[in-house]
Amino acid sequence: MRAVILMLLGAGAAIGQLNDDTVTVLAGSTIFGLPDKAPVTVCVAAELGKGFDEVLSAVSAAGVTERDFTYAQPANGSTSWGCPWVSPGSVSYVYWNFSVWAPLSKLKETLAALAGLPRSPKPGLVVNYAIGNPMVSSTVLAECAVPTLMAQARRHAENLAAAAGRQLGSIRAMSDGTDIADPVTFTVTVPSTVVSRIPTDTLNAPTCVLAVEFKLLR
Repeated sequence: MRAVILMLLGAGAAIGQLNDDTVTVLAGSTIFGLPDKAPVTVCVAAELGKGFDEVLSAVSAAGVTERDFTYAQPANGSTSWGCPWVSPGSVSYVYWNFSVWAPLSKLKETLAALAGLPRSPKPGLVVNYAIGNPMVSSTVLAECAVPTLMAQARRHAENLAAAAGRQLGSIRAMSDGTDIADPVTFTVTVPSTVVSRIPTDTLNAPTCVLAVEFKLLR
């Protein structure tokens, strides 16, 4: 039994193992993309009994719609990200949470609209909001397309087979879809000219990997 290990570095990476009958290749590509959006949690603490329409009216002036609603939960004596604190008392409150994805290009306007909302627009309603860490759009993950990784795996497998004086045959097995593995950490700083309240954070660049086993022909 002989084994040959090959690692190629660059835009993509592949590791292959060659034996007498098969060659197995792990193809991968690290995705780097600058954050282009930020999650903003908008939360209304409302007295128990107030309806959704009344809660929504407290934040609609900032562009928050019913489609942004995520969940509601009891507020008294509990805390929730982005929600105002309401102390336990004779009146029970409910946290109504909305999640807004704000493009960084329009984040300043989004925050200005939220800052313009009255903190207590009506008796029994308290509004608050909080900004999460910037994120990369899910569209970047399109680079994880299986056909692209398959082509990469076949190319490296052919190189391994040729080095051993063999020919590459058909696929015998492959992993289910694309896994996200071994994130590469890098730091992204959003300029203060964009918005001063967005945090500088360390993000993970995912690595898409696909394992493919090919048959070797003599």
